[in-house]
Amino acid sequence: MNLEKVLSYFHSYILKIDTRQNMVLSSVPNLSFIMFPCEIKEFISSLDAPNDEVDKIRDFFTWEDKTGGLNIEIKKHQYSVEYAKIDGDEYLYIFLADQLATRLSEKLQANQLDPLTSILHKNAIKHYVDNKIQFEKLKFGALYMIDVDFFKNINDNYGHIFGDKVIVAIANALKGIAGVKAKVGRVGGDEFVLFVEHKMDRDGIKNIARLIRYVLDNIKIEGEHFSITATIGISCFPKDGTSYDALYNCCDKALYRGKQKGRDCHIIYDPAMHENIDKVRESTSTMVTKLSIATFLNHMVRQLIGLKPSKESYLPIFKEVAEFFQLDRIVCLDEFGCMAPYEKEDTKESYKAYLDFDLQEYSEYFVVDHMLAINDIRTWQNQDVHVFEVLEKAKVQSTVQVLLMREEKVTGFLSFESIQSRRVWQAAEINYLIIISNLIASFYLQNAE
Repeated sequence: MNLEKVLSYFHSYILKIDTRQNMVLSSVPNLSFIMFPCEIKEFISSLDAPNDEVDKIRDFFTWEDKTGGLNIEIKKHQYSVEYAKIDGDEYLYIFLADQLATRLSEKLQANQLDPLTSILHKNAIKHYVDNKIQFEKLKFGALYMIDVDFFKNINDNYGHIFGDKVIVAIANALKGIAGVKAKVGRVGGDEFVLFVEHKMDRDGIKNIARLIRYVLDNIKIEGEHFSITATIGISCFPKDGTSYDALYNCCDKALYRGKQKGRDCHIIYDPAMHENIDKVRESTSTMVTKLSIATFLNHMVRQLIGLKPSKESYLPIFKEVAEFFQLDRIVCLDEFGCMAPYEKEDTKESYKAYLDFDLQEYSEYFVVDHMLAINDIRTWQNQDVHVFEVLEKAKVQSTVQVLLMREEKVTGFLSFESIQSRRVWQAAEINYLIIISNLIASFYLQNAE
């Protein structure tokens, strides 16, 4: 019971009562000219209520169900009366009737909102979308399912309190996008939906997805920039479904395809491509679900220390890295040759195409942190056709490559690769792969000659 909220209304009263005795035990505010306990009739009469209104109050307590309400007239103002029983005590609320709509609206809104983010919770956003479709003759709608990439790592590395701040920041960012013709809901721990109601073509749908990804990439937590990526699945009413559940199911399939492609992307549902998508919910890496990145890095250091100085002894290390980041292949090009210390499937030594590089010329593309990230090798057709041809010959589709250095001289690179599909590399993934490359290089180059 929020006494302060009730008392914020003009001429509002909270009466502690005993319906068996028809008595008022106390009142907030306390009327100094009334001695408690007193009869309910006496108290109401003191407010200058007509006698017939007092009789209504008395009849109110003869109802078997006292959870209803009634209106009475006091000093020519309409008041509403509500009864409540809290922890065994009985209370009567009396407040101006014209504030009833406000009270009910606030109560309804509070019941619909997610307590952490103050946006619609899972059931509320479902009812909102279904009501729009069924009762408001909606012509078009787009549902965006937004899944934060690797949110578990945020909780593991920064703590759950910081994780909650991230969730609130995301909700606020999405509310800023929503505007008048859209609603935002939180449907899971790190999963949100945005329902947009105005007509859009395919480019318009994509632009909203790009805007979502842009604002998430520029979120600030406690005044500091904190980049977040998300995978977004999109479905459209009425093309993909005529209910929230149908639209959500299509979004879910498109979202899963986005995760298969490497996350940090948006996918518009296409039944020809996504209807029968194989939805394997568990990660292919058992370590991803069990270890945070911080724990994994500590594990790596412990594994590296004391290893025998041979390339073969490092193979389990590369395998664990590949499984953690769900890579298809890791290639090492150094002054001793080119090898693949990890391959998910045999690629017939296609990686030896990297030997065609002039290493010094190629290293000029490694501008930031001695690293080159390629989401799609086809983008190199116009940028550098020779690089494209080598990558294509190596049968790689996406890669993060980190230079190996010895005494400020480039000696090769480590290549972390996706072969079976293109992949959008996240900033966090790239940073971790740089750290891991430097860890491996500091041991590997010195000990595995």
